[in-house]
Amino acid sequence: MNTIEFERLESATISAEQLAALARVVLAAPAYSMTVKGRLPSLDEVPEMLADLPPGYALSEKFFYGIHADGKMIGCADILRGWKHARQSMVGLLLFDETFQGRGFGTLACRKIEEIVRSWQGMESIRIGVNESNTKGFAFWRKMGFKETGERSSLPDYISDTIILEKPLW
Repeated sequence: MNTIEFERLESATISAEQLAALARVVLAAPAYSMTVKGRLPSLDEVPEMLADLPPGYALSEKFFYGIHADGKMIGCADILRGWKHARQSMVGLLLFDETFQGRGFGTLACRKIEEIVRSWQGMESIRIGVNESNTKGFAFWRKMGFKETGERSSLPDYISDTIILEKPLW
């Protein structure tokens, strides 16, 4: 049975080794970047992932994790506490090295993310924005119980609209 561990990564304290491991994960998932951005991933975007925030949010509300299996970083997750209102959180990213995809790690990570968000007092739901071109992502998040809200947004770096899905936590 697969097991995973989450390690919190913060831009102010990340080690060179952790940053290199995160870069390996991002570069080992080119299909995601091609699907949603129409280009290969870049090393330049890796440090930005740790500090990127929507306007009006503080780094204290951002929870970025390296996901490990057997002592190796195989993925990453980004969660924003208090998205739009205090009782809702947002998954900004769940990404795995392609050699670890389709092996149950995503399901384990989704459950862990839900556990983390439930531990924050007052949380009622969790959301994710999935790029319309990411059919694989839609299938995964729907399987995890997320449903479309009817909300869409257009972001400048993405090749198609982002569709918002949500899951109640209780």
